[in-house]
Amino acid sequence: MENRENFHLSRILSPIADSPLIITVLLVSFGVNAAITATVSMMPLFIRELVLSATGEEALIASTTGLVLGIGAASSAFASVLFGKLAVRIGYWTPLIICMAAGALFFGLQALLVTTVAQLMILRILSSFFIGGALPLAKSIIALSSEKDKQGVVYGVNSSVTAAGMAFGPMIGSSVAMLGLRAMFVASAAILALTSIVAAYRRKWA
Repeated sequence: MENRENFHLSRILSPIADSPLIITVLLVSFGVNAAITATVSMMPLFIRELVLSATGEEALIASTTGLVLGIGAASSAFASVLFGKLAVRIGYWTPLIICMAAGALFFGLQALLVTTVAQLMILRILSSFFIGGALPLAKSIIALSSEKDKQGVVYGVNSSVTAAGMAFGPMIGSSVAMLGLRAMFVASAAILALTSIVAAYRRKWA
């Protein structure tokens, strides 16, 4: 009975296991979502430091945190539409790699340069913009790379991988934050840099 169940499961997952390209995109989905959420849990503490050093007003911490996170979400939403239209003209993989590499750059700059809330907002807008472009591009590649009758399985696994990335991200961010709050930005930058390298290497399977 157990062998039959294992055989059935292997047949269901065969569209993924037999496609290095889809496996690569799933790794990208995991990495991008982990990078996004790695900074979220500790962001209020980082903003608290910036606000107190600038104004000393604790009352501004909550509203400033909401503004920073909200403006990042708006940037991501705009980018998803823009890159979706752009990819139709120039392809999906090159914009995806550019988005992840640029996201890594701007997360790294948040760790190195930010001393004020204004600087954080600017870099947050830029990092969120490129990450917002990466997510729909990855989903589009999955749609183009899988057979129509297998897309349900692939999308289901991608949803699970996405959820796993969103779960591990805060764990990674809070763990490295013990080294200093700026370390969470370094972690996000490292994750995105690694996934961009993986995506670039995948060209031989395209």
